[in-house]
Amino acid sequence: MSKKNIFKDDSPFIEPKVDSDGFTDPSKPVKEKSKGRFAFFKDERTHKVFGLLLLFLSIVFMVSFTSFVFTWKVDDDIFQRSWNEIFSSRDIHAENWLGRIGAVISHQFIKDWFGVSSFLDVYLLFVTGARIVLNAAIVSLSKAYSYCFFFLVWGSIMLAYIIRDHDYLFIGGAFGYELNIWLEGVVGMVGAGFILFFSFLILLLI
Repeated sequence: MSKKNIFKDDSPFIEPKVDSDGFTDPSKPVKEKSKGRFAFFKDERTHKVFGLLLLFLSIVFMVSFTSFVFTWKVDDDIFQRSWNEIFSSRDIHAENWLGRIGAVISHQFIKDWFGVSSFLDVYLLFVTGARIVLNAAIVSLSKAYSYCFFFLVWGSIMLAYIIRDHDYLFIGGAFGYELNIWLEGVVGMVGAGFILFFSFLILLLI
């Protein structure tokens, strides 16, 4: 009857981690370095800070957008200059409640892009930031983003279709204005109206 060799270790040999200086450091696991690279992004404190940043941006956007409705005519003249000159020159004064930065943000989002539909961006920033900070589902983010992206585009075109006064084209934004001009050029004014109406009905049925 053979005796079991108590000194024999059948476990597989794992090569110890060797440092760059040639010395082994058994206290450090092999994957510790790779895990450390992403530890910052997995830290809950990082998530909270990012969520608070989104909430802060939602307030900044809300204030600058709201101010734009009252001060856009006065601040419109400063955009005859480059952005570099707007921020570097001390002679430029913006009436926007958040100064030049508020005037630039609101001008870009409302006048150059999606018009007053850009207020939906405020809502998205707020619900996303609140979701991260509170770690609770206030609303369904997937539905919020889907509906907001639809109305961001559809609302911009619809407002540009309805409001044709040159002094208030900013309500639909440059995006809505240009897309509405193209749509009416392809299917006519009546056809464009039907497309906008039925696209809204399709959304309600989905």
